[in-house]
Amino acid sequence: MFPFTPPTLLAPMWGVLSPEIGELLSSYGPVGLVCGPFIRITAAETGDDWIRSHVAPRADRPVSVQLMGSDPMRMAHAAGVLSAAGADVIDVNLGCPVRQVVRKGAGAALLRDPTKLRELLLRVRDRATGLLSVKLRAGWGTTEGLVEIGRRIEACGVDFVTLHPRARSEMYDGVADWSLVSELAHALRVPVVGNGDCWYAIDALELWRATSCAAVMIGRPALRNPWIFRQLDELCRGRTPYAPSGADVVAHLSEVADRLERTLGRTRRGPLGPLKEHVTWLLRALPNGHDPMQRALRAPSPVEVLEAVASDLGSLPPTALDLDAHGAFRLERTPMPKSDP
Repeated sequence: MFPFTPPTLLAPMWGVLSPEIGELLSSYGPVGLVCGPFIRITAAETGDDWIRSHVAPRADRPVSVQLMGSDPMRMAHAAGVLSAAGADVIDVNLGCPVRQVVRKGAGAALLRDPTKLRELLLRVRDRATGLLSVKLRAGWGTTEGLVEIGRRIEACGVDFVTLHPRARSEMYDGVADWSLVSELAHALRVPVVGNGDCWYAIDALELWRATSCAAVMIGRPALRNPWIFRQLDELCRGRTPYAPSGADVVAHLSEVADRLERTLGRTRRGPLGPLKEHVTWLLRALPNGHDPMQRALRAPSPVEVLEAVASDLGSLPPTALDLDAHGAFRLERTPMPKSDP
């Protein structure tokens, strides 16, 4: 039995999903678990206060924090600090495919070292007082050993597993193979969460129905369509799902800008770059989005970014955007199950 209701999760996304933005996205529709951005645990000394700062306990929803690293002792220590600070779930990243991460033996690279992976998970399990989960890729070079990997992870005492059904070698190319989610869900005793290419609410529903997974994790599609959780809930209830308009997109982006200003306004990074990242995701829903996107991305200030988006999108009806639950324009690639379970 999956421990969170509803069975939808907001995935950790480095550099984009701050706690404030995660709170905003989850306010649009029911989300069972919000996963904060991952914490990199490296060989450099990491202070406990900095680790604790990634936990913002909530009375209305459990909190998950993801750890990414390769040192079993340091990862276990961080898990203990996070648990004491109020994290309900410690999630271990076994899926990040980027070169800078795997070169250091972290992320998906741990799938190549079963001995180290076992030691790391057992040590983290010992220090995590709440639930322990992992998010993994389906393999390194191929996906042939997925079930064996899953069973080794399960034996380390994890409470649930989230699968992104691509091998590390695939990066984000092609489409996610949902049949791998089904394969793992039927092979393990612990709940398996499906993830990968759920660009539209109907896709998340189909992934859940077709694979017998316990829940669905949505990441980048929630940046592209912040209303996807509401739409998924409405589909499950047999209601007509909400279709956002251009004015909704402008209002959402304005709220994002306000939150970024409050959190980054006095930092060296500043809110402008992160705001433009959100623009890049949101304007993917425009069938002719190239020109409006370029105008917004060239704007020199957050105010002018918002003005550019408002002038292009403010009066657009829902039918002009690829933000409905079924994907009227189908601008994004969507996987289809290779076989029914």
